[in-house]
Amino acid sequence: MKDDRRSRIVLHAEPISAPAGGAAFGGFGGQRNLGRFSLALAALLLLLLTGCQVRLDVDLSARPDGSGEVRVEVVLDKDAAAQVPNLERELRLDDLDAAGWKVEGPSRSEDGEVRLEAVKSFTTPAGAGRVVEELGGPKGPFRDFGLKVERSFLETRTSVDGTVDLSAGLEGFSDEVLTQRLGSPLGVDLATVERQLGRPLKEMFRVTVGARLPGEAPTVVTPELGQRVQLVASARQLNVERIAAGGLALMAGLALMAVLVRRLLSST
Repeated sequence: MKDDRRSRIVLHAEPISAPAGGAAFGGFGGQRNLGRFSLALAALLLLLLTGCQVRLDVDLSARPDGSGEVRVEVVLDKDAAAQVPNLERELRLDDLDAAGWKVEGPSRSEDGEVRLEAVKSFTTPAGAGRVVEELGGPKGPFRDFGLKVERSFLETRTSVDGTVDLSAGLEGFSDEVLTQRLGSPLGVDLATVERQLGRPLKEMFRVTVGARLPGEAPTVVTPELGQRVQLVASARQLNVERIAAGGLALMAGLALMAVLVRRLLSST
């Protein structure tokens, strides 16, 4: 960011009521106010319009039983953080707690960065997709995420797939309700902003989406604004406990058979 004299941005994460007809912002579902998660992301991403750096990391971790968690982290560089000196007070995320997200931050590090982290657990494979959808709704950047667990006697197969769609650029993080309120998805013409900044927004925004499955290294995609990528990951794990239990049962059965055979032989 080259101009330190520019005015600071004031972020308001207050809920905006949906219009008649019940359109909802974000992925919290039902007829309700704008989802604060999506609204918070959109507000933080507006810092890109000042030439600052913003990073968004999304991580889905799954266990062999189909439970797991989705972790989201937003990182503002020191220049972006300087634009919102009162972010800790102005960005109120109480509804995230009510929706089951555990929020840490915003907090400032010694190097001046600001981090906001939110984690939400799920207990079933179907719950994984629902949690990811909360980040932007069914038409948001994170679409059709699904976790699948298949079990046999010998092994458990875990797989995840989903689409990270940034083809609409930053505007893909907006919503019909926010567009109606602002007059456009983010309230500004992004092409004009890029000309003023002298660089494309994709150079200032980094997105990382990863999947961590049992026994495998993380699978990560890093799409740029304007791209649409598929995240596909799979893992196989031997059911060691089940195999061991089966082996013990087999050994016990063989021992019993040996005893019976000895008794038959001794009686003849």
